[in-house]
Amino acid sequence: MEQRTLMKRLLIAVPLFVVGFIVSKVDFQILWRYFSWANQTVAVVMLWTAAGYLYRYRKFHWVCTLPAMFMSAACYTFLAYNKIGFGLDYQLSVYIGLGLTVLTTAAFFLFVKRESIAGDPDALVVEEKITQVGANA
Repeated sequence: MEQRTLMKRLLIAVPLFVVGFIVSKVDFQILWRYFSWANQTVAVVMLWTAAGYLYRYRKFHWVCTLPAMFMSAACYTFLAYNKIGFGLDYQLSVYIGLGLTVLTTAAFFLFVKRESIAGDPDALVVEEKITQVGANA
């Protein structure tokens, strides 16, 4: 957005200051609780994405898949148990977390396509037969 005029600068700055003022009045513990959950969720998404990349290109994907499974179980259990989530019983939350992790892992292996050995899965692979024409040629 162009900011040469004072009015356009204020259109950008004032909403930011209002949001900053509102956030400064909220209890820091509440903000920290949501930030920590959001941070873990971003980590889970990144781990599954990296695992998908490695799995697709036939690399050692377990280096990301196992941590993604662990973090998924932790996040699912947290959401089921904590009061900012569903507030369920702890034991039930653990079962829900493990069950959703199994479903997530199954979906990962079902829906992530592996690359063909020949190369890029989106490329057209043409096999050519090379023949030798005469020894003197």
